[in-house]
Amino acid sequence: MNDALEYYKILEVSSDASDEEIRTSYRNKAKIWHPDSNPSPEAVEIFRKLSEAHTVLTDNKLRHRYNLLSLCCTADNYPQTSNLAVIKDGAEDVNLRAIRQKVIRAKIVDYESKNTVQVVNYANALKLNFNNSLTNWTLGWWHLKTFVPNLLNIIHNFCHPIAKQDSCRILLTNMLAHEQSGQLAKASQCGLIACDYLDATGQQAVKNYISAWNIPPSRPRSWNLSKLLFAQLTAPVVLIAIITIIFIFGYGNNLFNSKKTTAINYYQSVDLGSRGSVTDDIVVGKVINIPVNKNDDSRLYHFKKTAQIMYGPSDKFDVLITAKKDMTVRLTGMTPDNVWARVMIDNGEMGFVHMDVIQQGRGAEIPFGSKITNN
Repeated sequence: MNDALEYYKILEVSSDASDEEIRTSYRNKAKIWHPDSNPSPEAVEIFRKLSEAHTVLTDNKLRHRYNLLSLCCTADNYPQTSNLAVIKDGAEDVNLRAIRQKVIRAKIVDYESKNTVQVVNYANALKLNFNNSLTNWTLGWWHLKTFVPNLLNIIHNFCHPIAKQDSCRILLTNMLAHEQSGQLAKASQCGLIACDYLDATGQQAVKNYISAWNIPPSRPRSWNLSKLLFAQLTAPVVLIAIITIIFIFGYGNNLFNSKKTTAINYYQSVDLGSRGSVTDDIVVGKVINIPVNKNDDSRLYHFKKTAQIMYGPSDKFDVLITAKKDMTVRLTGMTPDNVWARVMIDNGEMGFVHMDVIQQGRGAEIPFGSKITNN
């Protein structure tokens, strides 16, 4: 049993001591420490503490309250029980928690470090988690001495989204404050939430206290801790997205554009037979040339379907002819990306077709006098 103000300790009795045991111990110790008979400088303070412990522990109601608050309070944060005030976050809300977070705001020559505890409702908890995460991720790195502490802060905040001990203290304090004001339904809700942060013995003590009110047990909906963690992850995700977008639309465009410009690095002339030879105004892409050997049947291809033969390796060029299905042509070149093939037709002219519309091998019968083969 916890003993926040050391009442049991100063009377030297156990937490389950009877009223008679407490009174007997008090009488014996009061004789020793009464200021009228003990000239010691500490007698006044010890006698005052003995009287205070006797008053609380011999009053059944006060003793129950002391035992409950001792579950999560220390001497430093023990509330003034004679006039308890409800702890709020703006408007009154029974479903409160304490959020303890570490935040660093770094500057060029200095930095500010805070270890804050704030009482918040669920909506404000989400905002607090996001805002503190954003501060750490954007401002926590800008000083030489803050890098490691800031990283530890981020890990701490993520691993401990709720300060359990502080939350328990706030909820039990509000339970007793609501009881004092006669709002037993709210008091019951606060007590039931506090059980989330107590061991089995503490939970039973709270439930036994509430059961004396004879009201149906009811508690608000539990907090969604996943959303609290997600709120902390939102800031780094947004920052990574912004950096990625800047890279893509900044350095990325330059990188991609440089690749495009190096893909087209010289012009390739095309023999148009009786029409002559043209270069600059027809072919604008690099073409891998394949020497024409009319005796080499391995370079004969045929159309898998009706398709257009263009003057250049792009659909934007004019159409040389429309080739019918199974028409046989000779392969004389191709683009490095294997998208366009340069082919020779029967009259000796050359044009470009998509590689996926032709297939190796002869197709329809080759006309007599065709310039694509000697056979």
